[in-house]
Formats: sequence, structure tokens, C-alpha cells
Amino acid sequence: LAGDDVGERITLEELESAYGLWDSQSVYNNVYMWHTITVDGQSKSSSYHNGGWQAYIDRVPDVIRLEPEFCMEYWLDDVRNNYVVFQEKHSPDTIHQFVVYDKDDEPIQTIPSVFDCAMKDFRGDAEYMEQFGFIEKNGGYYYTKSDGTAVFAWSDASGDESQEKIIEPFVIESEINDCPVTAIEQGALAQSPFTEIVLPDTLEIIDYDAFSQCKYLETINFPNGLKYIGSKAFFNCNSLNDIQIDCPELKIAGCAFYGLQGLKTANINAEEIGERAFYCCTILESVTLGEDITEIGAKAFWGDTLLDEITLPNSVEIIGQGALPNCISVTIPPSVKVIGAYSAKGANEVLTSFESLPIRPLTDEPICAFDSDCVIYGYEGTEAERYAKEWDLEFSAMEYTAGDVNFDGVFSIADVIALQKWLTEGKEPVYWKAADYHQDNRLTASD
Repeated sequence: LAGDDVGERITLEELESAYGLWDSQSVYNNVYMWHTITVDGQSKSSSYHNGGWQAYIDRVPDVIRLEPEFCMEYWLDDVRNNYVVFQEKHSPDTIHQFVVYDKDDEPIQTIPSVFDCAMKDFRGDAEYMEQFGFIEKNGGYYYTKSDGTAVFAWSDASGDESQEKIIEPFVIESEINDCPVTAIEQGALAQSPFTEIVLPDTLEIIDYDAFSQCKYLETINFPNGLKYIGSKAFFNCNSLNDIQIDCPELKIAGCAFYGLQGLKTANINAEEIGERAFYCCTILESVTLGEDITEIGAKAFWGDTLLDEITLPNSVEIIGQGALPNCISVTIPPSVKVIGAYSAKGANEVLTSFESLPIRPLTDEPICAFDSDCVIYGYEGTEAERYAKEWDLEFSAMEYTAGDVNFDGVFSIADVIALQKWLTEGKEPVYWKAADYHQDNRLTASD
């Protein structure tokens, strides 16, 4: 039960024009494209997720059911006389819909979601653009938010995969009406024919499906300040063969780069790589990971059959189940605390060219993070050695420099300072055996 702090109750009227219903606390609901609209000459804030014109209702569920099916109840009143459940599309012949139940769990009303309807095309509709505050500039459409930032919403070329490729780079503005452009809306450039897209340095958020199925896209930059790339943001962008990401605060959501059939190389420095982030990139053969990555989610590189070796940076702490299933050589630093972390629970969903099966992490069979013939190169007494024994994998112990407290490969005055911080402030060294200068299996002031 969610308790008393559930916010405003949902109404049936809201459901009639909504794409879906989001748990406002969900890890998948990271982006809120709130903006100001004008009604009868007065400014009002939109009440929907993703800005109002793609209306997702944003609420805290009253009950989250764990079994047998993953679903959330949103009550219409405080005593559960009636409640609403949003049902995903589970097969090609079903639709997204809201189902209203009575207190005895009997369905009493079904309201189809507008998710399966065509997106509102406001281009050329001056009245609609004025109502929702859209601003056109150089072939792009934007809106400003009450916090003083702006969002890129669409382009003249979005949503039509039949167009011929456009060689001239499409540039997203860095500023609209003196407001920095910090986000790209859901589906904003999906199925657009551009071969190159230039993102502004002000950008922080790329929402769900933003560049999905841009089949001609060959070049795109990732600004250093980028913080979030949504699920399926680059789904089936099959002309991308190289990705260069250096964004220390970036969280890459699950399936963000799903199914990039042309991707060969990727240099990635981010904070987190989500579950299935690079799922089925079938010719991806080289991945270099930067020193800011702390987590690699379950099945992050699943189906990447040519990716057979990788070296993980000292920043990595968590590796999910099936994260690198084709790797036969993995170098794992002592910073890693967990290998084989569970997937998040999820229901199945069927879309036009994407299907995800139900995930039940507590009952599904565990999956090894690596290939069954993998050789793990790591350090004695670490999670890497433990995991190798658990899965009967070959483990090759690596050498280290005695006294190398900060684990940078050399023994210097910096290590003395690092050890002092551990003794006085409790800041744990990366690998205690390396910090043990005297190699007597103790860390003391004499070291």
C-alpha cells in the first residue's frame, strides 16, 4: 500500500484522452516534460506527463501487485470502491486500455488508451501551436517550461520513414526565447531521414523513443552534460556504426540502443548502463568503458555475439546477470562488489517490432553474466574470484603493486595520503591486498 501520500486521485475523465498511466516513482519514469499552456488568456501548468500533447497520467499507485501479474491499482476514492488498472498490449490482437474495477475486483468499464492512435500532428495547426505554446525555428518545434528551460518536441521531417535521406545536418537549437534547450521530447525525431544530428551543449535529457528508427542516422554527438537517455531512444538506428559517449553523470536506460545492427564500436563513459541497453547489437565487436561507470545492468550487451573480450574500469561496482554473455575474456577490477545482480521485474509487452517477455527475477533461472567458457582475470579475495568459483569459470589471478592504495598501478605519495584517509576517515581502499605494503595481511599505520 502506498499510504496516505498518494497525491491527487485519478478521474475517469482523465483516462479518455490519455496515452497511458505512469507510476510517478518508477525508475522508468525519469523524465517530466511539464510545460505551461495558455487557456482563456491565462497560463496554466499541464497536468500530464510528457507535456500534455502526449498525455501520460502521472500518479503514485495505491497498490502494486507482485503476483501473478505485474500491475498497479490506482484508486478512484480513498476506500477502494473502484480502482483503475492500465493494461499493456500483450499480443498483436489486443490494445492498451484502462480497466475500471469495483471493490469485488469485477471489471465494470473499459476505456481504450489513445496510445494506439496516431500522434497529434500539430505542424501547420496555428491554433493548436498557440494553445500549447509551440515555437517553430529552423524546421524544429519547441516549447518553454515554467522553470525557464525549453524542450525540443518535433521537426518538419519527423515521423515519416518513407522520406529520402537528408545529408545536411539537423541542428537542435541551444536556446529558445532565452531559455536553454535541456530536453528532447519522446519520439521527437523518430523515423526522421537525417544522416547527422547535432545536439546542443545545454542538453540534459533524451526521452523515450526520441531517435527511434532513424534508419539513415550515421553521426550524432552526446554533450558532456547529458544526464539521461531514455528507453529505445536509438532503437533500430542501423546506420550508426560508432558511438562516442563521455558523459560522467549519464544514466543510459534499458534498451536505449536496442538492435543497432550496424554498430561496430562504442566508447562509453557514463554513470550507469541500463538493462538491455545495447541488446542485440549483433556486429558490435569493440567496447571501451570509461572511469565513471559504476553499474552494468542485466543483459546490457546480450546478443552482441562478436563482443568476446572487455576490460572493466576501476569504477565499476555492479554487473548484472547476462550482462556480457558472449565474453570469453573479462578483466574485473577489485572495485566490483556484486556480479550477477537481478533484473528488475517487468511484464511482457508487444509492440510493432519489439517484444519483451515477463521478468520474474526471484523465480527465473539465474543467468551467468559471462560466457560459460569465459576466463575471468581478477584479483584474489575479490568478488571476481568468488563468482568464478560459483559458476565454475576459469580464474586467472592478476599481479598488483604492493602499497598501491589508490590502485592506479604505481606506488607514490598519493598512496600514502589514500591510506591515511582510510585510517583516519574510514575511506576504504580499492583493493586491501594492494594497500598492504608489508604483505602481512594487515593494514596498519606501518604500511
